Amino acid sequence: MSDKIIVSNMDIKSVRELLIKATGGKFRLSDKESFEKNVEKVKLSASDFYVFEINEDKDIFNIRHKLQELIKNSFQIEEKKLYNILLVFTELATNIIKHAIKGVVEVYISKEGIYILFRDQGEGIDIEKIPYIALSNYSSMEDSLGFGFTICINMCDSIDMETSKEGTNILVYIRI
Repeated sequence: MSDKIIVSNMDIKSVRELLIKATGGKFRLSDKESFEKNVEKVKLSASDFYVFEINEDKDIFNIRHKLQELIKNSFQIEEKKLYNILLVFTELATNIIKHAIKGVVEVYISKEGIYILFRDQGEGIDIEKIPYIALSNYSSMEDSLGFGFTICINMCDSIDMETSKEGTNILVYIRI
């Protein structure tokens, strides 16, 4: 049996339903308005807030180090959980450099966990490619193993995505 997913001429509603069912509700594809409302709720629930710009590869390393310190100072956390959060950060931040050149990462600390918001100004993701990206070993990069987004879905409690020609926004939540 093949692990390929076949999607053809799907509308956004069908893609949303497919992703929700296939991920047990962990991955949601949102429109801009719903996404921003969700971000506002996160901002209201956060006790701490940090913003980092990603313009080049070295920024990912520097932010990862700062994020590690922030998490250790905010939570008593197992090393494996910390590693998973840093892996999710690295995978999604790397996508900003690969596909959008630059972006912004916002980190929100709440009592229950951490939210990381990735914003870029790239070309957006074609709706028909999102199931491939989220649910299989698909990659648009020839030198990629293609597991990045699938790993992120498995390690996060939820992922909310909004994408358009103005860029892609991804909000991840990891309970601690």
